[in-house]
This record gives sequence, structure tokens and C-alpha cells, in this order.
Amino acid sequence: MQASHECRHVWWNMDLRSYCRLLLRRRQVLLLTFLLVGATLGGAGFLIPASYTATVQMLFTPNLPANAEVETRQTAQLYLAARMKTYAQVVTTDPVLQPVIDNLRLGVTVPQLVEKMQVTIPKDTSVINVSVSAPTAAGAASTANQIANQMQVVVVNLEGSATIIQVATLQPATPPLHRSSPNVVLNLAVAILLALVAAVFAAVVVDRYSNPKAYSSPTARRYNEERSNHGDP
Repeated sequence: MQASHECRHVWWNMDLRSYCRLLLRRRQVLLLTFLLVGATLGGAGFLIPASYTATVQMLFTPNLPANAEVETRQTAQLYLAARMKTYAQVVTTDPVLQPVIDNLRLGVTVPQLVEKMQVTIPKDTSVINVSVSAPTAAGAASTANQIANQMQVVVVNLEGSATIIQVATLQPATPPLHRSSPNVVLNLAVAILLALVAAVFAAVVVDRYSNPKAYSSPTARRYNEERSNHGDP
């Protein structure tokens, strides 16, 4: 127990130069561990399936004649504002998504497709944004656009023949030029950082167990410095 305490005391009291000398002595372990861990983590990052995200914007407006009175327009706007959250929830239901799945032959269930979607309502607007992720850019765009088209049908059925709300595609989804995930640069940066930490840890552990005398007493720091000055491994 006392030896373990002394070991920890030595490690915490080593200065930067002592650590640098330690890493220099164990440079082979440092380099080998860095390359091994870095290559493993970096390679694993490239195995993550690519995903593309496309977004379609739907605009909801009152379906009123051009000569409608101001009071009627105000009432319709209030009704629409109250229904926007409902419409956002309708986007993720079976009547909207199941026909899309069948038409595009996506081979997924409605809950699985919902997991790949993000539905948002920009503040103080009557617009709903639907973002869809898919393995291909074209697949993401076509799925998002099909959802917008089916939403127009479902809203009419939901509101009835006398509906005062109409849905239009404000901005159709286009195939994205770049994938949304994985983030290759971020993954490589994380892999390098973790590999560096693992390499330093391995070098310290190897040095500790290769030279137990250096960590067994309060004189260890002086012992390490003398050994380094004489070029001992």
C-alpha cells in the first residue's frame, strides 16, 4: 500500500522535462501504440455508412377566395396558427408515410422512417420543414418530396371537403452535394487525440513496470534524472 502511494506521489511530482525524457526513452512504444490505436479508430470511422440529408419546405395557407372579407381572413389565419403543431405531428403518421414507403419501395417501417426524419416549424411562420436522411443523396431528396406531396392529400382528407387550408411545396428538396454523416474530419481528429492519449499512457506504464526501482521510493525522481543523463534505457 505504501509502495503504491509512493508511486503515485512520484508520478504527480514529475515535471514536464521528466515526462519528455520518459517519452523519449519509450519512443518505440509511444510510436507503435499511436499508430496502432490511430489506425484502428480511423479505420473504424470509415466503416460508418454514409448518410445524406435533404429538406423540403411546405407552406400552409388559408384556402380562401380573393374577395374574402378581412374578418374571414383573420379567422382563417388564427385557425391555421392553432393547427400548425397538429400538422407537424401528422407528417410522421401512417397515412402520410406508408404511401411514401410503398411508392419508393424503401423497405422500412413507418417508425424506422420517422427515426430518419426531423420536422420543424420556424418561429412565427406557417411553414413546416421536413428533413430526411438516406444512404444516397437522391434517395433523401425523393423521400422528402414524396412526403410533401402526400401531406397535401392527407390535409384535405383531414379537414374535409370544405377545407380552408391548402398545402404547397415552398421549396422542394434537392439532392445534397455533401453527406451529413459521418464527419470524416472530426472522426480523424478524435482518433488522433485518443491515439495520442493511449500512446502516452502505454509509454508510462511500460516505463513503470520495466524499471520498478525508479518508482519505489521518494528518491525516484533523482534516480530517473541520473539514469536519463547517463543515457540508460
